[in-house]
Amino acid sequence: MFIQLTERVYRNLEEQKQYDELSSMIRNERNIVPNNNRFSLGDVAVLSITYAAQIVTVTTTFPHNMAVSDTFTMSDILGVTGLNTSFTVATVSENAFQFDAGFTPTGAHAVGTGYVRHERMIHDHNHIFTIKCEVLDNAHRETVKSAASGNPGVLLLDRNTRVRTGQKIRVQNVGGISNINGDFFAKMMNRERVHIYTDEQLLSSQNTTGNYAASNGVVQLYYTEYAHDLRSDKKASKSSRPTAELPTFIEDRRSVVIGPTGHQCVNVWVDYMTQPPLIIDANDNTVDLDNYYSPKLQNKIKNECVIEFHKRMANQRGAAEAKENVIVNP
Repeated sequence: MFIQLTERVYRNLEEQKQYDELSSMIRNERNIVPNNNRFSLGDVAVLSITYAAQIVTVTTTFPHNMAVSDTFTMSDILGVTGLNTSFTVATVSENAFQFDAGFTPTGAHAVGTGYVRHERMIHDHNHIFTIKCEVLDNAHRETVKSAASGNPGVLLLDRNTRVRTGQKIRVQNVGGISNINGDFFAKMMNRERVHIYTDEQLLSSQNTTGNYAASNGVVQLYYTEYAHDLRSDKKASKSSRPTAELPTFIEDRRSVVIGPTGHQCVNVWVDYMTQPPLIIDANDNTVDLDNYYSPKLQNKIKNECVIEFHKRMANQRGAAEAKENVIVNP
């Protein structure tokens, strides 16, 4: 009920005062770099820990979603000394990872104790509102017919190019010119000539040097769009299948998976509701809610509860009338 009410308020935000009612519980545009199009929801529980000298192996109850060189922090580990701090991942598999502790731990891990928190997760997640995704389109690669050095660097593409001014692109395998391969923003000078910049506002041009050499240069396109929730009843619908331009998300094993998985999601920005500071119990008259929630939010919740109550009562009356009709007219 609380999530539904908060979602309803969030979806109908129109004025600053409405946002103020929820500001203590809403996080806006939290940036996360997914790993394999996936980011985690909540701290990852530790199943077991073993070690050989300084090399520690951690097995988790769910996929941890970390990559090599990621930094993480462990907490509430019992039985093994010195591990409730931060380390760097050395090797990974889906449900396990290793790291060099820098010392030899002592003691035996108390099985089932401990949590892992890392940079590819929302640790205080309660409910997701929206996810904006930056996706690299792996299905389409445009051929670079030629290029020229200068400030900015220049690409010559096909006249039917899908690149548009302001779009982020990835340039690869262009030969002979330095600093022309990488991620840039495009400025279309005509239907096929592209100037490259390092910023979305097209204020900082990319300086390149050298002479173009015939090569297999290609350009890939990035798309930044809001993802829609891929519900199970929509999976069979062709219109709901994800593309780079129309991404989807689905929650799976305490993670969020961004589709389509054949494309690379390089960034997400998430609007979400945090864990509430206190579960509201209508029967509890001892806790002062003013210590946890703003008066504006409390009043909004009360109003929404009244509306919901009357809706449910109306539904019950309708159900009772329908039941009477069935009895009278079997």
